[in-house]
Amino acid sequence: MKMSVGELLVEFLLVTHVAAGVIALVTAVIAASNKKGAKNHRRVGTVFFWSMLAIGVTAIPVTFVRPNPFLFFIALFSFYMAFAGYRRGKARFQAERADTIAATAMIVFALVMIGYGVMMAVTDRPLGWALVAFGGLGLSFGLQDVTEARRSPLTSTRCGCTCLGCWGAPSLPLPLSWFSRSPPW
Repeated sequence: MKMSVGELLVEFLLVTHVAAGVIALVTAVIAASNKKGAKNHRRVGTVFFWSMLAIGVTAIPVTFVRPNPFLFFIALFSFYMAFAGYRRGKARFQAERADTIAATAMIVFALVMIGYGVMMAVTDRPLGWALVAFGGLGLSFGLQDVTEARRSPLTSTRCGCTCLGCWGAPSLPLPLSWFSRSPPW
């Protein structure tokens, strides 16, 4: 059976997405096992960031071809967490306009995630409460980032908290897929 160009592109994006997810999982464990700020932590953290970027860049178009709002929001959340962690991992991090814009966008998306998650939950659709939880985390981190950017121009090394918040994201699809299916009985 011959695949169309669109189907081949989606397959390519999915393979790339999975490969980047595996790299993100491995590098997250390695980075977490190294001292924060150490040379190896920073190097592995950079590979983690680029793999998370690849995850987001490949996931978002697939969610439009194969509609899945839950995965779309998780991709945005994961990308923001990786972006924020990467930015704060820089020596002498100073919040810039891009950081405030990204944090504000995360706040907006987090509110939408919470609202959509509640709608999913009350209509008995799977993963609604998970989306509410991720929306709450995104809202919390976004508000914290906007507040810190306004308070002091130079500080914040929230890398450990941010990385911890997002390094589990590449592993989400497997356990969440278990809960998104109807039980076999």
